[in-house]
Amino acid sequence: MIGIRTAMILFTLLAVAAFATLKGAALWITLLIVAALAVKAFVHHLRSRIE
Repeated sequence: MIGIRTAMILFTLLAVAAFATLKGAALWITLLIVAALAVKAFVHHLRSRIE
């Protein structure tokens, strides 16, 4: 499994690729999905540190 730092870097690269290739509603939907996945990964990371 990859670490949280690697995951966040990959999410950032995905967002940059979306900015470079998409426009309008498709861009905002993609950014919303990427942000939701990043938050989910971060929350999972925090929960696994607690256990």
